Amino acid sequence: EIGRLAIAFNVMAAQVNASQRLLRDFVANVSHELRTPLTSVQGFAQAIMDGTARTSEDVTLAATIIVEESDRMHRLVDDLLYLSKLESGQLPIERSTVDLGDLIALSIERLSRHAEESGVQVRSDVAPLPPVSVDGSRMEQVLANLLGNALKHTPEGGKVEVRARLESRKIGPADQSLGPMAVIEVHNTGSFIEQDDRERIFERFYQVDKSRKREGGGAGLGLAICYEIVAAHGGSIRVQSDAEHGTTFRVNIPLGETPESAGRKRRQ
Repeated sequence: EIGRLAIAFNVMAAQVNASQRLLRDFVANVSHELRTPLTSVQGFAQAIMDGTARTSEDVTLAATIIVEESDRMHRLVDDLLYLSKLESGQLPIERSTVDLGDLIALSIERLSRHAEESGVQVRSDVAPLPPVSVDGSRMEQVLANLLGNALKHTPEGGKVEVRARLESRKIGPADQSLGPMAVIEVHNTGSFIEQDDRERIFERFYQVDKSRKREGGGAGLGLAICYEIVAAHGGSIRVQSDAEHGTTFRVNIPLGETPESAGRKRRQ
């Protein structure tokens, strides 16, 4: 009994240490993300106040940058609040009958202009799917984040492909069937994610390519939001990547689950 008690204490101590590390990382990441826009706002506001920005063009430029950086901080705070509500279950999933094929086509259409300007080919391969019970707006957000991320990391001349199909869920050594699930895959060529990065890619603020952190204007919250939305539907999201074929994000959405029966799959 003393041995089991000691093991339990060790497990709890490890969990506390992990929680403290996550909290420290979170505070450091938020501080880092806010420091640059705050510095810009302070610098250009000071330029207006002390007369360094002399001409009307200088003042307009300074004011424009202040507004842009303020918007950036506002989006960061909104994303953090949104993610917090998802993680705590405070943001309800409003399910309705949705045609995934139509949702995928709409998501691709919205990115078609950006893809054309980037010289990237976007195509879809969607098998016949029955209507699914999901929160359409939330799943649209997942697709937008995954497609936008794929497009950003695909070099000119590369390809982004969205695939969707039905598969059977299997579990256990006897491959017991748990019913069908909808599978959505977003694949892009020309990018490779190392194994260490793949293990952390759904963490808040995590950036695979640190050199591109400011380039795209993102804070590293998009994939964390995708993870929580899919988990709220009782599904899962995974990433596969190799240097030859590129990167694929796979979303599994079980069919036939109700909001009450959809389990929350949390990261350990």
